[in-house]
Amino acid sequence: MYHCSVIGTCATLVELRQIARKYRIECDGPVTDYMLHCTFVSSAQEQSAPIRHLNKLLDKKYSRQIRLFARADSEEALKTLWRKAVQDGNIAGAYWSLITHPLCSEALFQPVFGEVHMLSHLSGASIRTDLREMATLRKNLNEKTDENAQYVCRLQERIADLEGEIRSLQEEVLQARVLKADLSAANARVANLESHSRVTQLEAVSENLAENLFTTSERMRTLEQKFQQSELQRIAADEERCRLQIVVKEKDGELSILEDVLADWLRSEPGNPCSGQGQRGCPFKDLNGQRILYVGGRSGQYPSLRALVEKNNGELMCHDGGLEESRLHLNAVLSRADVVFCPLNCVSHDAYYRVKRYCDRFDKKLVLIPHASLSSFSKGLHDAFPVSSP
Repeated sequence: MYHCSVIGTCATLVELRQIARKYRIECDGPVTDYMLHCTFVSSAQEQSAPIRHLNKLLDKKYSRQIRLFARADSEEALKTLWRKAVQDGNIAGAYWSLITHPLCSEALFQPVFGEVHMLSHLSGASIRTDLREMATLRKNLNEKTDENAQYVCRLQERIADLEGEIRSLQEEVLQARVLKADLSAANARVANLESHSRVTQLEAVSENLAENLFTTSERMRTLEQKFQQSELQRIAADEERCRLQIVVKEKDGELSILEDVLADWLRSEPGNPCSGQGQRGCPFKDLNGQRILYVGGRSGQYPSLRALVEKNNGELMCHDGGLEESRLHLNAVLSRADVVFCPLNCVSHDAYYRVKRYCDRFDKKLVLIPHASLSSFSKGLHDAFPVSSP
């Protein structure tokens, strides 16, 4: 009864697929992650080659933890090692080492199994919290996208202005260098004329040229500093623009929570089928009062699913697959249904196989959808009941 927990916790889907390919394991239907998991769980009690391979793989993968647990000579020592592993987050290796230890009794394993089971629930709750936070982030993203677009526009205008200033400064630097070259040539001519009678006059000219040279040198130094500052500003602006482009690209790729919008719409709008229902171009299709059975999923989604079916002129029956409702009641609702829907990621192994065997036996239409979500259910309705051409 613990095979599902052990395989799901200790082995990755990549490892299971590698073993399945090596031993050419075939699943009943498409080889989805869920079907692959179910196949290994259902055959775990058999001493088959794939299961032996999986055992060897886990022994090798968690050899360090197995050696650590092997030093324990009592159940209390095993409990201490388990608590330390939970604190460190090393659940998978410790779980496998504990369940394969010869001193692991039923009394010791039961609370450990419950703890691992509840950790999987906490993980699911965390994902749902992340989805709600993502809706808020999406709203903030739209606001920030507009702000970023305006900022990028202003930044591009500033970059264009800086590039114009840089070109002007470059021209001034070139002119200053020409003036400096002219002054150097003039100083050379003055040196050649020092021995002549015009020395005094030339000295005055030289002093004037020296002052001009000093002024020009200071101007050139100032221009070079401005040029360096402008270049640094341009580089900083380019880096900021690249950063903003990356932020905008990442934000544009975030998940849009369309299901929450559709669920709110279904709850707020009463069902009034349009005159063109069941025809191409109409969002609703006429189910002609057919009974649809939804097995598994999350009970909190049932009202939204029922509203969607009723808007399409159908009737929805829901069964949780045996969590709270009787498994015997499942056969009763199956006999009343025209079409059966089953979300693969949120239904027990037992309920799935019971539904599949019943539909195969009585030739009843079974629609398998990948997720327990409103969008997957809506797509399943669309595929199961295609809209006829007008």
